[in-house]
Amino acid sequence: MLPKRLEKFGLEVAPEKTQILRFSRFHPSMKRRVTDWIKSHRHLPIREFIKGLNRRLLGHCHYYGPRGNSCGLWRFFQLAVEIAFKWLNRRGGKRKSFTWPAFSRALQKLGIARPRITEKPAAQPVLA
Repeated sequence: MLPKRLEKFGLEVAPEKTQILRFSRFHPSMKRRVTDWIKSHRHLPIREFIKGLNRRLLGHCHYYGPRGNSCGLWRFFQLAVEIAFKWLNRRGGKRKSFTWPAFSRALQKLGIARPRITEKPAAQPVLA
């Protein structure tokens, strides 16, 4: 549409210099990367798996953790836990599958990283 619009004004786009970029605060690929990591590392022992997942969750919180974004952080956390539940239950062998209560207890026992706001409040000026 842009080339047609510019053509009306006698302008043209240089294709070698033009690039379409997604303009959004949250890129859809961040959830895809976590899903791919979970799928490719589900073979790990559960403690190592949770340790790696915690690194990703904490990194997400540090990057997207300003005040006012707690809903987004919790949404991402819940999605990551649901994906982990799904793919850990698909591990091969004769292992029994997790139920949600058992999975929740395991996450609590192993210490899953909960979302938190990482931005520090601004320093209050000292009044003399």
